[in-house]
Amino acid sequence: MVSAGSSEAGLDYACRYADLFFITSPGGADIADALESLPPHTARIRALAEAQGRQIKTVINPHVICRETEKEVAEVCRAIVEAEDAGAVDGLMGTQKRGDQSSWRGHQRNQRIIGGNVHVFGTPEQVVDQFIQLKDAGCDGMQINFFDFAPDLEFFGERVMPLLTQAGLRYA
Repeated sequence: MVSAGSSEAGLDYACRYADLFFITSPGGADIADALESLPPHTARIRALAEAQGRQIKTVINPHVICRETEKEVAEVCRAIVEAEDAGAVDGLMGTQKRGDQSSWRGHQRNQRIIGGNVHVFGTPEQVVDQFIQLKDAGCDGMQINFFDFAPDLEFFGERVMPLLTQAGLRYA
């Protein structure tokens, strides 16, 4: 069973019943902040599951912007922010203030414009390094997404997947 949540009720439910638990970064979208906040978060989730006599795996949803150079990554981010749909972003930002979920509360406006829960941005090598760090922070798996899906997925498949296999994060 797969579950997702960030409220106390969501954590309790997932730790009682789920095998895979989609988590969010308590530290927000910035990768450095996420890497700092995730180890205690994933440890707490595992402890809650163990208290129920269970084991659980965590899955996180990074938003990947990967290009050959850091300059190209910055250009993509800048273009996304400049094309902001203000009404949509305002609506997303408003949901951070309601309810008992805490999934997006640490996110800044520009991070919501770009999207995703955790931002994994960089060259192919930098993306792989960030994935390794997310694994080391307690994330057992990743469900990645892209801004421009088809070309980004093709680039990821050609340039990043072989590096993930070399790093031991994927099996050929």
